[in-house]
Amino acid sequence: MLDSAAFRGTIASKGLIVILGSNLFLANSQPGGYLLSKNDLINGQWPTQLGCVAVQISGPNLPSTRIPIYYVSESLIKAQAPTIPARELVDVQIVLNPDATKPTLSAAYQVQADTVSPALYTFNSQGTGNAAAVDVTKGKLLADASVIPSAVSASPGDIISLYGTGFGDTDPLYAAGQFAALPPATLPRVTTTPVSVTIGGVAVPASDIKYAGLAFDAPGFYVINVRVPQLPDGDQAVSIVLGNAGTQGNVNIPVKNP
Repeated sequence: MLDSAAFRGTIASKGLIVILGSNLFLANSQPGGYLLSKNDLINGQWPTQLGCVAVQISGPNLPSTRIPIYYVSESLIKAQAPTIPARELVDVQIVLNPDATKPTLSAAYQVQADTVSPALYTFNSQGTGNAAAVDVTKGKLLADASVIPSAVSASPGDIISLYGTGFGDTDPLYAAGQFAALPPATLPRVTTTPVSVTIGGVAVPASDIKYAGLAFDAPGFYVINVRVPQLPDGDQAVSIVLGNAGTQGNVNIPVKNP
């Protein structure tokens, strides 16, 4: 089990995760795996079983909990971690045919869990290189032309959106599997742990961090909107820190002065 953005071994409270293995899903009828659809939602939330597959997590401070799932295949499960009350090792089990009288359970394995463990998504889906980002000012994807030919570089002063997971609780609080409310409802912001952003070695002033909270696309999916500081041309490293926890290294955005 890894976080779904940086693929690191620490999962965060309500962070998006991936589970790698074999024989995780009876794929006879769905050889390409099974992706959640609207019809699978339970009261508007992600279900805790999908395609006859469930995942349960337990720990010293965490009663056994089945977690929200949004994709299953023979070798991969995509899901959302439950609320993690404290840094601890948790036990994870895969459950096949969870509604059966005698469901099939995998052996338990341990994973490090924490209240926050921020990670940024990247365009190469490997947790490195250009951050998955949008230049809001220009209204286009933000990436090197070699990565996405139609994308643009950010100019100093542009507002950009960065996307990640593992950033912790928000205010208002959302449960695992629950979508954030669309505006004009109160915007959900990361408040449990303050957010700081550095781009190209330059600390972004708090006044230029315009939003840091849940996106409306999916549970556990965060967006951070920031203004790009004055920087020279080139790929500039991006880092976001919450308390003592930071995003992975080797993530950047391209910058080009006008």
